[in-house]
Amino acid sequence: MANPFNKIRLFFQETRIEVFKKAVWPNFKELKEMTAVVIIAVCLLGVYIAVVDFANFNFVAFFSDLVRGNS
Repeated sequence: MANPFNKIRLFFQETRIEVFKKAVWPNFKELKEMTAVVIIAVCLLGVYIAVVDFANFNFVAFFSDLVRGNS
């Protein structure tokens, strides 16, 4: 019967090789640029979601007031 821990050991060995030898890690300049892009994208998405949420809230409130008959 084969030792089941050999498969686990082989998996971790291959993972270590993949992460440390085959993967291409960004240098500091690339890391700063990518971080800036992510921060700007998150801010823009947050503003977009806030505007859409505000518009939907006011849309629903406006039509709710119309249905209730409030001015």
